Amino acid sequence: MQRITADVAKVNILQNRISRSLSEQITEKDSFDLKFSDELYAKLYNGKINAIERDAADQHVIAAEKLHSLAEQTLDFRNLAAVCRNDVKLSAFAANRIGGALKLEEEKKEEDAKPSSEEGEDGESSEQKKPDASPRFINMKHDDAQKTRKEIADAAKNAASDISIIEALEDVKDLVDTDAIFSNSTKPADIVQDMEMKIKTLKSMPQMVAMLRMIGRARNIAKKKQATKSKNAVSEISNIVQGDDISKLIPAELMKFHAQKTQFMKDFADKALLQYEFTGKERLASGPIVVLLDKTYSMNGGADVWAASVASAMLAIACKQKRAFVLATFDTSIRKTYTPANNGKMPMAGLMEYSNGNGTDVTAALEGALDIIQKGADKKMRKSDIVLLTDGLSDDRKAPEMRERAKKLGVTIHGVFITQSGKGNDVGLKPWCDKYLTSGGFADIDTNVANAIFSI
Repeated sequence: MQRITADVAKVNILQNRISRSLSEQITEKDSFDLKFSDELYAKLYNGKINAIERDAADQHVIAAEKLHSLAEQTLDFRNLAAVCRNDVKLSAFAANRIGGALKLEEEKKEEDAKPSSEEGEDGESSEQKKPDASPRFINMKHDDAQKTRKEIADAAKNAASDISIIEALEDVKDLVDTDAIFSNSTKPADIVQDMEMKIKTLKSMPQMVAMLRMIGRARNIAKKKQATKSKNAVSEISNIVQGDDISKLIPAELMKFHAQKTQFMKDFADKALLQYEFTGKERLASGPIVVLLDKTYSMNGGADVWAASVASAMLAIACKQKRAFVLATFDTSIRKTYTPANNGKMPMAGLMEYSNGNGTDVTAALEGALDIIQKGADKKMRKSDIVLLTDGLSDDRKAPEMRERAKKLGVTIHGVFITQSGKGNDVGLKPWCDKYLTSGGFADIDTNVANAIFSI
C-alpha cells in the first residue's frame, strides 16, 4: 500500500500497528505521522523500503525523504536495523522509540471507535485536525538537521541497548522462570508496552540483568563443551546396517561406486547401502547433579552473579541429558533446596536468594547435599555429581568423613573457589573435593571451569 515515499506491504503495516495499539484502519487519508511510522517499521523489519515515484514538491514527501536520509546517515540506526531485521516485536519497538524521539503524533486504536464530527459547509470536519509533524522537517536549517539526526541516533542507540536486555531475558526464559520477575506488574496493552514494562523493571534490577546475560553466556559455553564431548567420544563398530551415510560405508560399497555406479546410486536413493553402526564407549550422561550455591554475605555482587550463572548452565546440561537436578543454597547450613518445575524451569528465587551475614560451613553444606542424595527415591540420586560453588573456606576436620560417605554413595565432589582476581586458595577445597579449581574472575566463564565443570 502506498504511504508517503514507499509502497509498504499491508501485513507490515498491520504488524506495526497491532504491536503498538495504533489505528488498524489503513487509508490514503492517514496522517503523515502514521504513514511515516509505517515506512519506518518496514525499513527496520525488511532492511529497506520500496520507493515509489511521488510529487517531489509535495511537503510530506520532502519531509519523509529528509527523515529517511537523516536516519540512514547514522551508524546507530543502521546497527539497530540489523538487529531488528525480520523480527516483528523488535521492529515495532524500535519504530516506537524513534517515533517518540521525533514526536510523531500517531493515532491510537481507540480513536477508530470515535464517531466522526459533523461536517461544515465546505464538507470538511468541523473538528480541528491534529497538526502533523511534517512542517518542522521540511525547511530544516543545518543546525536543525544536525539536532534531528542526533535525536534519531540517540533513540536508536538507546533502543538497541534496551533490546539487548530483552534478548538476554529471551535467551534464558526456557531455563529460568523469569515470569516471576514481573508478577506484580500491570498487564500491558500490547507487545511494545510489554517490552517497555519489562525493560523498566529490569533496569531497576541491574544485578538481575547481569545475571541473565551471564546465564546466557554460561549456557552457550556449556552447550559447546557438551557438543565437543559428544564429538570426541570414543566409538567402536557394533553392527553393519543399511543406510545412506557416505562417511560410514563399508569398503565393498566404496568399490561398488567405481564399478557399479548406477546400482550404487539406486541403493543410495533407497538407503540400502551397507554401512557401519557405531556405539560410543563414553556415556554422555551420568548421574544426577546437585549444585551447592554459597549465599553468604561475601558472595554479594559479581561472585553471586557468576555462581548463579554456572548453576543455571548445569541445569541446562541436566535437562538436556534428562538427569535429575537439585540446587541447594547454603551458608552455615543448607538454607533452601530447589528443583526444576514440571516445565523444566528453575524458580528465579533460587538464583536471586539474597545473601545474609552468616559465615560459610562447607562441611554442613556437603552433609546436607549427601542427605539429599541418600534420601533420593529408589536410589535414583546415587552416583551424583556435587558441584560446590563458594568463595569461602571453613573447618575441615570432618572433611574425611564427608569424602568417605560420598565414596560409598558413588558421589564425585567438584569444587570451584570463586575469586575476582582469578587467583585463590582453591587448594583449601582439597579436603572436601575430588576435583577443585579457582574461577578466572567474574567477567566470564574461563576455559578451566568450562573444561572441568561443564563436561561432567
